[in-house]
Amino acid sequence: MEQICAKSECYGCGACYNICPTGAIRMVPDEEGFLYPKIDQSKCTDCGKCKSVCQVYHDSPLEENFNQRYFAVKHSDKIRKTSSSGGLFTALSDYFLENEGFIVGAGYDDNFKVVHKLVSDEKGRNSLRGSKYVQSDMKDIYLKVGDLLDGGNLVLFTGTPCQVEGLNLFLQKDYKNLTTVDLVCHGVGSPKVFDSFLKYIQEKAGDKLVNYNFRDKKLGWRGYNVSAEYKNKKVTSKLWLKSFNYLFSKNIINRPSCNTCKHFSYNRFSDITIGDYWGVEKYYPDFEDSLGVSLLMINTAKGKKLYKQIKDDLTQRKIRKEESKQNSLIRQPKKSKVRDEFWNYFRNRGYKVAIKKHGNYNYKGFIQDILRRIVIHNPFISKLYRKFR
Repeated sequence: MEQICAKSECYGCGACYNICPTGAIRMVPDEEGFLYPKIDQSKCTDCGKCKSVCQVYHDSPLEENFNQRYFAVKHSDKIRKTSSSGGLFTALSDYFLENEGFIVGAGYDDNFKVVHKLVSDEKGRNSLRGSKYVQSDMKDIYLKVGDLLDGGNLVLFTGTPCQVEGLNLFLQKDYKNLTTVDLVCHGVGSPKVFDSFLKYIQEKAGDKLVNYNFRDKKLGWRGYNVSAEYKNKKVTSKLWLKSFNYLFSKNIINRPSCNTCKHFSYNRFSDITIGDYWGVEKYYPDFEDSLGVSLLMINTAKGKKLYKQIKDDLTQRKIRKEESKQNSLIRQPKKSKVRDEFWNYFRNRGYKVAIKKHGNYNYKGFIQDILRRIVIHNPFISKLYRKFR
């Protein structure tokens, strides 16, 4: 096997790495920090298993004869304060914790690298809360999940749509004790750029980083508000601190395959899809508040059954499909016109210079940030802005 699929199409899900019976495949970072399979020809037996689980060659069908259902959902204020949107992940994972199950999702390791982890207690689950706009390293997580399922354990697996499909293709059969949850995904950011960003913000603050939050709600739910906790202080709302989220939101540092990803649609491979419910103010203004609202899509009978178990802990509104539409459920993001130029700056001149050119860390970004804060902190102006934008 020379190559499993074209590099431009590879999702980096790691299913091929996990299923290879001879250990011939390693996941190796390229010059942008994204992982791709590399085949050791001396170990490869040409069995074809890697290609059989590569999602480039598979469609992602909805469960036959199942009609998707759509909801706007909110957990308690206390839970939503520590969640990216409406706290739906906490409600779903609580059910598994209460039934001695396991939860898999993206969290930080000791060096703030984003990895997929397996946890079985509340503290571990809490470490998986919140958005991480970086592609997580899957390592051998599919193998671990398979072992747990074969042992009869309940497992909740959460991830991007391509990570969920990677798991399903790796398992090659349906497990009654597995529930999969994917995200309304904008794409995945570069781990290499994120690592440079973390080094930069520690140098900028002159202190050691203790925690980083991609979605701080100090200024409310909307927007990419961030915060960084250091040993001796907490920093929020600084323009330099927002630079990574800006690069991500503009699709400047996202994986190339995100621009052609088949998962930007309602056709899901998961039992449940969750995300921010952007547009709630248009259809249900009385349901919106500053702590966030989740969009819930139920894709399978298994997902419907789980939701019945947890819905009493939530405030909900059933909505129509046309009221659920998000950009990431309709079309892939276009490749940024400045993507190549950013990477040239980043490679040759470093993160600081690159964000001053393309990361909104400049006078234009400073003015935009002031105007944005005026809109956020003035309810009347904020309402007018959302009405006429």
